[in-house]
Amino acid sequence: LEAARLSPVIQLVVVSGVLAAWLTLLVRDRPWRLNAANTADLSVTVAVLTLTLVGVALVPPQGEDHGPFQFILGVVLAGLVLSVALPMLMSLHQKLFPSKRFLMFLCHHKGGGGALARWIEILVHRRVTQPVFVDSDYLDDLEKIFDIVKSDTQALVAILTEQTLMRMWCAGEIATAHAHDITTIPLLACDAPPPDAAFYEQLGQAWSGGELAALEAAGVSLERIHASYENLFALQAICFPVDGSRAQQDSAVKGVLQSCASRRAADHRPKALQDLTRSTLSSVFPAPQSKQDAWVSGGSVVLFGVGRHSEIGVVGRILQDGIEQRSQSSVALVIGAEDWPAQPPLVLTTLISNEILTDPVFPTAIAQCLAASSPELVSVMASPNFPFPAPSFFDSVAAGEVFLRLDDAVVHSASPRVMRFPSFRSSSGPIPVIQQQGAAGQQVSDADLALAYRKVFRILALPFSPLASRDKI
Repeated sequence: LEAARLSPVIQLVVVSGVLAAWLTLLVRDRPWRLNAANTADLSVTVAVLTLTLVGVALVPPQGEDHGPFQFILGVVLAGLVLSVALPMLMSLHQKLFPSKRFLMFLCHHKGGGGALARWIEILVHRRVTQPVFVDSDYLDDLEKIFDIVKSDTQALVAILTEQTLMRMWCAGEIATAHAHDITTIPLLACDAPPPDAAFYEQLGQAWSGGELAALEAAGVSLERIHASYENLFALQAICFPVDGSRAQQDSAVKGVLQSCASRRAADHRPKALQDLTRSTLSSVFPAPQSKQDAWVSGGSVVLFGVGRHSEIGVVGRILQDGIEQRSQSSVALVIGAEDWPAQPPLVLTTLISNEILTDPVFPTAIAQCLAASSPELVSVMASPNFPFPAPSFFDSVAAGEVFLRLDDAVVHSASPRVMRFPSFRSSSGPIPVIQQQGAAGQQVSDADLALAYRKVFRILALPFSPLASRDKI
């Protein structure tokens, strides 16, 4: 003890040990309520610890050889200095040479492509781990969304659905990417024609004064939007087959990733966007031999909905993928009524969308499935604003007032056109016919249709929205 009292090196070592222990406690627990107090205490502790370590290194030897102590503490001092200097240098490098946080920014119209953007993000994350910007996941950053495109995004993927180019925010994002030389990838998901002179004349009138002012405040003028749209339609396009098979959609996503990495067209090198419409998709993505190839994968759980060419099919894809990931079992997705799995399902999950009240395929398929087996029924809300029918609707269906039978066709009473069996279309087009014979060999009557509707709506539907943030899905 006497030697320790007389030796300044040992005293400084003990003080340094105490300060190091306190520094560890500060970093781990941050004991003060105010962040400013924790920061001040941390700074003072680091300064005093540095001073004591410097003192140990500078103490001249007195009788005993304290060289090893001084060497060890000198190494500790050097490590402490490096631990402070390296973060500062890294921060300076980040400031001078900033890296971009997001691999891609998915520009989309939420009403017509929100579910599609989520599905593309899921497919991208199967191949890469770098973040992808979907606005639903970063609601706190929406005020600086143009800044994110400009400085924090490697590539902008414009998901072109019918209303994308008419949306003010989408226009601003595309124009910002073009102005700052951000890689832009047009992803064709509909057959909308390229803009013409009339489109550009109507574009400014489609937005309110407040929207135009918001664009001007962000440095985006109508002239810049026009130039960015012309550039967009001069780029090489990638087709995303919304109603295609999973393999075809994976191929499109692979093309997007390759374009992000190399600023060139994807493997299949599609035509320029001006010449690319839905009629040419078959040359880029061969159609599956049957709808079974595109949608149904078999399994004891069946997801069933109607309205294939709307976002209902994409919502079904997201649900199918989520259930398979969590249950590690196969799930069949059936959009329409032509391709049901051969094995009767144990669980029949119906996708509640606006089309189910006007498309006779929906109640007919439900009635046939219930006649063949007794699956557990589950309903999922696929449309956030679904108008639940009044009790009189079921009575009208049973009375034959909703669906009309015309010899070999059954159509919705409001449809002026008749689509003959066995052609099936989206419910947004001509209403398809009902199959006249049920699965059990009995005719599907209007009463059967009403009963199918009642059984579906008798169950409390589970809420689901692909427009929610990723952790909510």
